[in-house]
Amino acid sequence: AGQQVAMPPPERQLLLRLQRLLGVAGTAILLVAAAVVLASYAGPLLQVLHARAQEWKTTYPIGVAVAGLLVVCFWIVCLIPSTPIELTLGYLYGIGGGLFCVYIGKVLGCLLSFLLGRTLLRDFCQQLVKRHELLQAIDLAVQDEPYRISFLARGAYIPIALKNYGFSVLSVPPRAFVTALVTVEVWNSASLVFLGHAAESVGDVMQTGSSGSGARVATLVVACAALLGLSAYGSVATRRALAKLRRQRDPADAVSLHAFQEKLVQ
Repeated sequence: AGQQVAMPPPERQLLLRLQRLLGVAGTAILLVAAAVVLASYAGPLLQVLHARAQEWKTTYPIGVAVAGLLVVCFWIVCLIPSTPIELTLGYLYGIGGGLFCVYIGKVLGCLLSFLLGRTLLRDFCQQLVKRHELLQAIDLAVQDEPYRISFLARGAYIPIALKNYGFSVLSVPPRAFVTALVTVEVWNSASLVFLGHAAESVGDVMQTGSSGSGARVATLVVACAALLGLSAYGSVATRRALAKLRRQRDPADAVSLHAFQEKLVQ
C-alpha cells in the first residue's frame, strides 16, 4: 500500500494562511506607500524634469530614454498614472523613439504587475472567488472566452491596474493576456506619443494631454466603445456562466427545467 501523506494540523494551516496574508498585506502597503510618496513629489519632480528634459536628452540621449522607460514600468507596477512621462517621451524623442520607449515600458510594467498578481495574490483571491457565486461566474466566463474579453478589457476606458492585477487573479491564460497586451498597447501608447510630439514645448505637454485634440478624442471614442462592448458582452457571458454553474451544482433541476421547456414547445 502506498504511504499516505499526512495533512498538516489546523494550527499549521492557519499559520500558512497568516503568512500568505501578511505577505500580500505587506506588498500592498509597500506599493501604496511608494505611490503616496511618488505622488506627493510628482508635481515638483515633473517641473524639474520639464525644465531639464531637453538639456538631459541632448547630453545623455540613451540614458534619458532608458530612465523614462523604467519610470513608465515602475509607475504602472505602483499604480501611478504614467501619462505625464509618456507625453514627455513623445515630445523628446518624437514618434519613433517615443513610441519605442513608452511601449516597451508599458509592456514590461503590465507583465510585472500580472506576474505579481499571479504569485502573491493568487491564493488569497482564489479563496475569495470560491465564496461568491458571481465571482465564480465571471471567472468561468473569462475561461470560456479569454481572448475576446482580454482584448475588450485592454482597449476599454478602465484603470490599467484592473487590466493587470484584476486579470491576474482570474483564470486568464497568460498567452491571452500577453497577446492582448502587446497588440492593443500599440494603439494606447501611440495615442499619447502623438499628443506629446504635437506639443510645441515641454511645458505644453500636460496642456496638450488634457486638451480636446483630435487624437485625444479619437482615443477616448475607441476606449469608450471598447468599454461598452466589454460591458455588454461581459454581462451576457456572466449570465451564461452563472446558469452553467447552477446546472453543474444541481443537475436534477436542470433536467426538470429542460423537460418542462419541451412540454411547452409541444
